[in-house]
Formats: sequence, C-alpha cells, structure tokens
Amino acid sequence: LTITGGNISGNGYGVYDVGKSTVTINGGSISGSYGVYDEGNSTVTINGGSISGSYGVYDVENSTVTINGGSISGFSGVYAKSNSTVTISGGIFSGNYGVYAADSTATISGGIFSGDTFGVAFSRTTVTISGGIISGDSYDIHYYKSPITLIPGENGIGATFPGGIT
Repeated sequence: LTITGGNISGNGYGVYDVGKSTVTINGGSISGSYGVYDEGNSTVTINGGSISGSYGVYDVENSTVTINGGSISGFSGVYAKSNSTVTISGGIFSGNYGVYAADSTATISGGIFSGDTFGVAFSRTTVTISGGIISGDSYDIHYYKSPITLIPGENGIGATFPGGIT
C-alpha cells in the first residue's frame, strides 16, 4: 500500500498494517487513536505527511519503521516495542515523548524531537544517535538498561541535547 496524499481518519486506527505487509507514506494527513499501527513482521516507510493520534506511530512485534520525513505527534510520536526496529533520518516528532522504544533497536541520524517529558526515551533498547535536535522538558534523552552510542554526524555535526541525558 502506498499513500501519497489525502486525509485518512479512524476512530481506532488511521492505518493498520499487520502480517508481513508493507506500507509507504509519502504525504497526506493520517489520524486515529493510533495514527499508524504496525505489527507482525510488517514494514512502514514514512517519507512525508502528517500523522497524529494517542500514538502517532505504534510499531510492535518484529516490525520495522523507517522515517525519512513528515510530522508525527501523539502521547508518544513514535512508540516501538517487542523486538521492533526504528530508523529515523528526518522529520518532526512531538508528544510526551518524541520517540519511546522498549526491547527494540533504534537508530537516529536526523530529525527534530521534542517531548513534554523526554525528547526520546529508551528501555532495554540498543540505540545509536548520530544527528538530530532532541529536547525534552525534563531531559532530552532518557534511557534505562539501554546500550546507547552517541556519535558525530556527517562533517562533525552530531546531535544536540540542550537539556541533558539521564
């Protein structure tokens, strides 16, 4: 399924991707309690558009989400758990957490992340951050039992964390 524009709104799910399927979002507006729900070895690629919900993007159970652009908001802009993979190179993320991942893998090389509590938060997740602007009202980055690697980005420009890391 490829979404290139238009408005999609659901009471529960804007887009529900389950069971080894692939969704590409290039534009449009998507909203629901779960803007995009990705489960069961599925793949979602977001290149643009606006996604909102209690969870902007909800990625679970061995699924993969790649975000290259767009605006994603919710209690958690992106929420990933249960051995999922999140790769972010661009976009704007907002919520209580810009991104939250548990028991997963997260790679962030760009984007703007803002959180009412944490810009990004990780629990038992392998994390690599090489770029982006990450800010949270309490802390920019919060991690619990998560190996985290912070590396400089291209041309020595890495991620910025104006509020600190816990």
